[in-house]
Amino acid sequence: MTMPHPKRLPLPALLVFASWTAAFAADTMSQAEAQLDEGFSGVIVATMGNETVYARAFGYADRESRVRNELDHQFRIGSLTKTFTAALLFALTDIGVVSADEPVATFVDGVPNGSEITLRMLAEHESGLRDWKQKDWRLLLLHETDLDDAGVQDMIREKSAKSKPGEKFDYNNAGYMLLGYALEELTGLTLQSAIQREILEPLELHQTGFAALDKEIPSLSKGYNDKDPDDNVEYDYHLIRAAGGMYSTASDLVAWCRAIQDGKNQLSTYRDRMPGWRSGTRFGRKAYWHTGNTNTHSALLVLFPEVRGCYVALSNVGRKKPPRALMRTLPELIFKASVPVATKPGNPSQCTDAQCASVATIVSTS
Repeated sequence: MTMPHPKRLPLPALLVFASWTAAFAADTMSQAEAQLDEGFSGVIVATMGNETVYARAFGYADRESRVRNELDHQFRIGSLTKTFTAALLFALTDIGVVSADEPVATFVDGVPNGSEITLRMLAEHESGLRDWKQKDWRLLLLHETDLDDAGVQDMIREKSAKSKPGEKFDYNNAGYMLLGYALEELTGLTLQSAIQREILEPLELHQTGFAALDKEIPSLSKGYNDKDPDDNVEYDYHLIRAAGGMYSTASDLVAWCRAIQDGKNQLSTYRDRMPGWRSGTRFGRKAYWHTGNTNTHSALLVLFPEVRGCYVALSNVGRKKPPRALMRTLPELIFKASVPVATKPGNPSQCTDAQCASVATIVSTS
């Protein structure tokens, strides 16, 4: 039996459909940006391949002085710091300095199950250690006592194990701080200096670094906590530097996103493992994402490896549920799988200039 050929729409109908689709996308984009204008303060940048397809700043960097956020402003990135800490570990394993399966007891003694917990388990949140409680955070951030790094290590030693090492994923800030101490012992450098030497300088991430109360960050957007205005304070992040002590810009995080996907500067093992990242399908594409939050700032980084895509959102408002436009509407318009996946010879993950430009059309017509 011969199956009938499906009817094809005539060219005028196709043109009308294309025009309607573009108009719908432009209208949706306008609605998304209206929602962001109303409920978001920060910057959003999206790229595909080597092209920037969306970039815009929203809200105020300083509400009192009415200074608006700019695309090159710096923001605290909270737990996105962990991506740099883990990348340092795997960069050092790639050049043979250390094995990721080395026990943490080699570098920090007295840790519960320290001879069984490996550096890799710390990076992948599989240490089985108990994480910090609210009372611990007050000690770590407010510096109401003379707590120092040695004291933090004692706090970790006093914690009982929650599960067997390597048994399961359990997000753990204390584990990352322990990893940071191990890396400092291993390299003989401060974590800041080691990450600067091995990652930030080679990748030319000049607007990224570690925050501390004694260090001025020239273009930092002032942070706010609208949920608890009494918490609009700048904490000292030195003690939690390995887990959440860094700041960055959208452009630096795009460069970081691309470097990870390209496996640059000993990042290939890190890229293959993506420790601590969430993964799944978003908008019909494979995606990896990592968030970061402080009391006054928040950050989101999403990688779309099929199209070498990056989606960065940085906000100077903490403890606030992000608007739907930020998490769903805008990235769906940009990265939805109806946008062609590249077939460039030798680099199937990179979209062609024409494919990347096709996404930019949605922005330019809105």
